[in-house]
Parts: sequence; C-alpha cells; structure tokens
Amino acid sequence: MKRERVESTAATEGTQLVVRESEESGEAELTLNIARNGVLFQYPHNNNFIFSNKKRADGILFLQRENDWEVMIVELKKTVKAKEWMKIKEQWHGAWLHALALSGVLEAPFPNPPRFLVAYRKDGIGENAPDPILLKSPEYALAFIEWRKGRAALNEIGEAAFEKAPLDETGRGELRIP
Repeated sequence: MKRERVESTAATEGTQLVVRESEESGEAELTLNIARNGVLFQYPHNNNFIFSNKKRADGILFLQRENDWEVMIVELKKTVKAKEWMKIKEQWHGAWLHALALSGVLEAPFPNPPRFLVAYRKDGIGENAPDPILLKSPEYALAFIEWRKGRAALNEIGEAAFEKAPLDETGRGELRIP
C-alpha cells in the first residue's frame, strides 16, 4: 500500500484502531482490535468527493492479507430505525465507491466484496421495536427483513452480508476482528 499518496491525517495504521463519529445527535466510538495490520480511513463528513453517491460511512478499514487486502466498511449510529437503515445502506454504498478509489490510488487490491458493519446503541428495527405495526410500511418491512437476515441489498453491489456490533449507552464499543 502506497500510503504516501493520501493525506496522513485521513488514515491511521495498526492493530488497534478507533472509528469515531461526532455529530450533534451524539458521539460514538468503536475500538477495533485486529489480528493483523490494518489501515483505517476516516474523512470529515464535510469533505466532498466526486462520486455518484457523496455519502459515506464513518470508517473504511483495509486489512492486510498475504498478497492483497480485505475491506470492512463501518458505520456508527445512535439508533437504527427503518429511516436510518436506508441511510446506512446509502453510506455503505458511498464508502464502497471510496474504497474502490483508494484501492486504485494506493495499489491495494481487494478482490473480495467488502465486509459491512454497523455499530449502534439502540435497535429500533428488531422484534422488540416499539411500533411493530409499522411492518405494514414497505420501507419498514424491508428494513426488518434485512436486519433480521443480516443481508442487505446495496446499489451496484447486490445482496451483501453485514455484521452488527452493539455500543453501550455512552456510544462506546469494542470489537475483535480475526
């Protein structure tokens, strides 16, 4: 990976990396403990890029393998509800576009589809959601089905598996990545 080709403040490297989100709705922080070397890219949300989808997730993690890279796209949320679920999927898609560009610029190929991760404080979609009657809404029904199955339909990518990581009430969490 040719890291000198990107702004040094946009990336951190190591085996323990922290994805941070700070918005007016609350801060969140997920510590990733990684079994191999990783490079985490995080850009301020007010940085604009010229992709068809300008939204992006909070972190794009490149995990080093023997001859190539694995990519994990991480989004942090306070509460995941149907409306936020659609935004998360859009952010994952935008981050995937960004990861493709980084892969080319940094000469860091990732031949497999990326892994997607959402870390959250509250689950507003699952079985114990306060308003299950909303299942009559097609948007909510789709969010409910995808959330339960752990698979989401993403633009240009198709159906992709995703992982969930709970955060505590202060918005902090930790995850081990093999």
